[in-house]
Amino acid sequence: MRPRSLQCVTGGHISKDEFESLLMLPELDAYSRPEEPQQPSDTQLSATATYCSIPSNGHQKFVLHLMERKYSPHAVSKADQISTIHQCSVAIPFLKRSLVQSSDSPVEYRVSHTAWLREESHPVLPKIVQRISDVTGLYTTQGPLNNTAAEDLQVLSYGIGGHYFEHEDYFWKGYAEETWPSFSEKYDHYPSGDRMATWMFYLSDVEAGGRTAFPKAGVSVVPVKGSAVFWYNIKKNGVGNAMSQHGGCPVLLGHKWVANKWIRENWNFQRRPCSLNPDD
Repeated sequence: MRPRSLQCVTGGHISKDEFESLLMLPELDAYSRPEEPQQPSDTQLSATATYCSIPSNGHQKFVLHLMERKYSPHAVSKADQISTIHQCSVAIPFLKRSLVQSSDSPVEYRVSHTAWLREESHPVLPKIVQRISDVTGLYTTQGPLNNTAAEDLQVLSYGIGGHYFEHEDYFWKGYAEETWPSFSEKYDHYPSGDRMATWMFYLSDVEAGGRTAFPKAGVSVVPVKGSAVFWYNIKKNGVGNAMSQHGGCPVLLGHKWVANKWIRENWNFQRRPCSLNPDD
């Protein structure tokens, strides 16, 4: 995996001065509804083009201070409350060695520790989950595994040398379509649908290493405390998005803390309508 820095380049619809001013945008009051900027068409963007905008997803209380958009991933603005997860040590008592779906024992290609937090674990967690919903426009309500819009918050701790080889977050949408029903029958939590999207908070800075790399997209993201990355694992036609393959590069110096929220597809089929276009 040879990561390349995530770059933000204007797509023709926003000037350099306007772009720089985005960094200083205040939150809007509850009665001010921002106007959505016109986004460039697919023909104006290459498969790896990144462009900047100030979308609000129709939310009347705020605009995102800066959004670097890419087909995969989206780098988004910070949520003020996320430091609570780390600073208050909410997750530390629950940390265990990270596992993978295919093994009940730790594997060498995933070296980290994991804790799962339900929304009732701390008063700030429901606010964080609501923030994710506000920004993405998706349902993120936590419920039973067989009927949930999103999974519990997963907190991950990577010490020096901690890493995770490249992988996809979806369960079965990378397999042939005729095999999908067998997965639903085998696992009782699959009726909620596959992991449609991933939201990843960065809870700490990392002195060296620790990037999130998307090798097929040719991009990597530097961990910056208070920031987040969001991407879709599944295309609108229901097929797995190969460009979402990602991995955690080794931490060379420092300690990396992240928190993932996996958003399921069945609750969100109206929030993100289906499409027959394989490129959507």
